[in-house]
Amino acid sequence: MAEEVKQPTAEELDAQIKALQAQKEALTPKEPFSIKKLAANGLGLLDPVGWAKWFTTFIKTVLVLAIIAGLIFGYGYWKGKKKTINSTPISVQLAYGKEAMIQLDKDGKSFMHITKDGAVHIQDSRDDKTAKVHYTITAKDVPELFEKLKPYGFDLKAFLAAGGSLGSTGAKAEVGIGMQWYKFYKANINSFITSVGVYPIGIGYRLTDNIDALLGGGFGYKGDQRVFLGIKAKF
Repeated sequence: MAEEVKQPTAEELDAQIKALQAQKEALTPKEPFSIKKLAANGLGLLDPVGWAKWFTTFIKTVLVLAIIAGLIFGYGYWKGKKKTINSTPISVQLAYGKEAMIQLDKDGKSFMHITKDGAVHIQDSRDDKTAKVHYTITAKDVPELFEKLKPYGFDLKAFLAAGGSLGSTGAKAEVGIGMQWYKFYKANINSFITSVGVYPIGIGYRLTDNIDALLGGGFGYKGDQRVFLGIKAKF
């Protein structure tokens, strides 16, 4: 009669598993500690090339999103603003408290009245008390004035630029000259060249009548892609 095989208990199985795990850890080679490798991994966070690439990608993404959002918002704003500009009464300041009455036809039935507050309208009589106002002159009636007032369109202005840029060759300060060639309310589009590179596209934002913030993307003279941030002073 065959001898009955004795089954191990749960405690015995746990002991065997622990022994096998200990044996596995003892046979697994351990990587020696390396100061050089640790330093390389740590200093990678300070690598200017890596940061410049990340920053360039980030700026490109922000620019694309900003342009898309700006176009959507700007179109709606322009539709409302255009109507306002077209219907804005012009104002002619002759002198403080002065006014003028100008006869427009030989029959004396049409007069242009420039009032004391500078408003301009057409009326049917020289007598301002009994006259009826036929028409109030607005910006759209004077093409040159409308072109001056409208907040969008080609707008050629030379400027000086100063600031700094980032690229694969590192961060650099730079100065240069450029041309603003289109405006859209306070924003504008520019092209400029500096002591470090060429920037075909730059987006400006008007801070004062002559000073704008300026962000541009272009290429350095060493062939690297660069992102510029600074200001521009219009002539």
